[in-house]
Amino acid sequence: TIGSHTALRLVRRLINRPAGGAAPQLWFVTRGAQPVGGDDHPLVAAQTPLIGFGRVLLNEHPEFRCRLVDLGPADDAAVAARALVHEFDAADREDQVAWRGGVRYVHRLTRMSNLDSPRPAERGLASDVPCRLQIGRHGMLDQLRLRPIERRAPEPHEVEVAVCAAGVNFRDVMKALGIYPGDAPDADSLGDEFAGVVTRVGSAVTARRVGERVFGVCLGAMATHVTVDAGVCMPLPDDMSFEEGATIPVVYLTAYRALNQLARMQPGERVLVHSAAGGVGHAATRLALQAGLEVFGTAGSPAKRQMLRNIGVHHVFNSRTLDFADEIMAVTKGEGIDIVLNSLAGDAIPRSLELLRLNGRFLEIGKRDIYGGTAVSLKPFRNSLAYFAIDMARELVPPHAGPLLEEIRTLLGRDVVRPLPFQSFPFGEVAAAFRYMAQGKHNGKIVLTIDQTALARRSAYNASRGAFRGDATYLITGGLRGFGLAFAEHLVARGARHLVLTSQSGPTSEESQTGIERLRSQGVNVLACKSDAASESDVSALLAEIDRTMPPLAGVIHAATTYADALIRDLDTTSFERPMIPKAYGAWNLHRATLGRRLDLFVTISSISAVVGNTGQANYVAANAFLDALAETRRRQYLPGLSLQLDRIRDVGHVARDQALTDRFARLNWWGISAAQALEGFDRLLANDPPVGLVTSFNWMKTSSGLGPLLASPRFEQVVREESAAGDDEGSAAIRRRLDAASPDQKSDIIRTFLLREIADVLRTSPRKLSVEAPLKDIGMDSLMAVELMARVESKLGMTLPAQQLSAESTVMTITAAALTLLGVAPTRAAAPAAKE
Repeated sequence: TIGSHTALRLVRRLINRPAGGAAPQLWFVTRGAQPVGGDDHPLVAAQTPLIGFGRVLLNEHPEFRCRLVDLGPADDAAVAARALVHEFDAADREDQVAWRGGVRYVHRLTRMSNLDSPRPAERGLASDVPCRLQIGRHGMLDQLRLRPIERRAPEPHEVEVAVCAAGVNFRDVMKALGIYPGDAPDADSLGDEFAGVVTRVGSAVTARRVGERVFGVCLGAMATHVTVDAGVCMPLPDDMSFEEGATIPVVYLTAYRALNQLARMQPGERVLVHSAAGGVGHAATRLALQAGLEVFGTAGSPAKRQMLRNIGVHHVFNSRTLDFADEIMAVTKGEGIDIVLNSLAGDAIPRSLELLRLNGRFLEIGKRDIYGGTAVSLKPFRNSLAYFAIDMARELVPPHAGPLLEEIRTLLGRDVVRPLPFQSFPFGEVAAAFRYMAQGKHNGKIVLTIDQTALARRSAYNASRGAFRGDATYLITGGLRGFGLAFAEHLVARGARHLVLTSQSGPTSEESQTGIERLRSQGVNVLACKSDAASESDVSALLAEIDRTMPPLAGVIHAATTYADALIRDLDTTSFERPMIPKAYGAWNLHRATLGRRLDLFVTISSISAVVGNTGQANYVAANAFLDALAETRRRQYLPGLSLQLDRIRDVGHVARDQALTDRFARLNWWGISAAQALEGFDRLLANDPPVGLVTSFNWMKTSSGLGPLLASPRFEQVVREESAAGDDEGSAAIRRRLDAASPDQKSDIIRTFLLREIADVLRTSPRKLSVEAPLKDIGMDSLMAVELMARVESKLGMTLPAQQLSAESTVMTITAAALTLLGVAPTRAAAPAAKE
């Protein structure tokens, strides 16, 4: 807590500074204290109380514009310094930011809903449950789902592979967005290529062995396990990572099939590779350069075009216009080229065909125009052209894929084939990976990664979690009164028969005695004693007593707490430590003392205050922030850990006994939850297995208005937006009912507000940052995002907007007008935003 003490002294001096002059901005900088994305570095939990303290400071003293910045634990000094410089210049309202490897992350609170339904992909793999990625609802990337699968034993000619990396191809994104041809054979499968470890082999397989590292192809490769024909698996070189291996199969199979087998490219010929910075384009460029061809390439951004020049492509053009055709004819002095590898759509096709000279070959690997039946003029074919439409989905299966993969393996051994540059995402962040590809930000490949070693360890951990066993002991600190005692009764109701209940004062109160007797009357073996979790010697003695007189310890619930509420200006280091000692020091002692024991669960009772930064509770919030980080730390060590963040408990415990506090919460419309609701939430979180979870009935729209500038923090934008939608009766059927009952002017307001929310969701921003009159392209929405928006509109409003209404030049106002027209309403006010906007 030294960092928090220093911050406390600094803040108090600034609060008491002489009047006059603007308040300085405060920056609290930590390193490795926040869990971020797929970062699996150990957390520096000791720094996290400063983060909790900062959250309260944001509410008590917004004039300091406090910003919490967490630097990457693995970043060197130069990378960390650049991150800080960037942050100093940032003009946004983000108040909690983390940097990892030069990438900026912002903090958002998200709702965990439908815990019993298939897991949203963003919530990660289900530990020991094999699963496959599937499309939940076309057009909405957030609806990608991980669904359990049965691991299928290999047939005689097959092998099973534990997937460690899976390549992402653009057709995966098209499938998720619902713009991939529905009659294609692979329309419902995600992923075509993988790299991993062989786990089982069929009886007739001799070329592969268990434990061998391989790469290969199959439909539906975005899964934890695949069972495939042994012929579509090739050994992965020892010096190549799984991620590198997953960049190879589809792109090189496609490029080799097109250029070598169909076009029969020859040295000295000219080839135009469209989208040459993408996966297939990059592979085709390498094969063509190695074969001695003159390569012409197109790409969509200056950075990508420069990358092509860096790898030896001398003729580079813009793929986002049709000017490439005239420019290529100029470069070749009107001669044209021999081969086109095309992935562009629309007018780029005839313009590319016109470039081909005598005996030219056009290789189509795109899908949209093929399945859309686009007409093509035959006039260019007077030059004896050949047109090949290549559908690799039909060739990535035996017997076609095996021989092709053997060719790629041979070229890999000759160093003709090399892994592509790639950006990797953890498997649980597939929606982010798909959006990254949809926005065209990548060079080379995007790869999803699965840490199978970690999954195995987590599976072993899960197998040991026999919840509330009758033959084991559960320790509850702070378990002799209030919520701790309610927790004890809950464990007994779920099967526990041996409990150790402790507190600093022991079983002296009437509440304690009554509770113990009630438990013992049910046949429960209860050891109730005085013990201070913040004392190492007390913890050691307690564990020794458990070992001597009780069954093996299977779980720890740390519910001990103390309050010392005060505004920051009234705190000193002594009062700051009062909640820290039982909560944070106690949790740390229990963590250290039980490291050598095989526990089923380790639960700490945290608070919603750690999330919202309650005014007057900087010390308490700091202590709870440490508990949250400790749970994350334990999970990264593959130990059980759950930090249970609870709303205020209204019927038992400290708050229930304090009428003044109860009255204060009532004035804030903060009604809290019952102990039964808290324990039901605990059961659901335990089954769902996150390291930190909040159980609350908090009304983010009504309650937060009395808690300082909480509502203004971007951290809460998503839950506030969801609750605002709910408050507006936002359900799909409900919003249509509202539209039916509204006047024309009200319809305009309803639709405009709805569109702002949906666009903000797609862009991952706040509606307040969006202009209703700016073209969609100017606020960052591209054509694929517009597809996702269209799916949302159709789902929630029950109307299908004409495609032209969601063009790059469309605005919220023009889309609103189009929606009103479909509703049969003259858009009288839709042409101008309301004054409040």
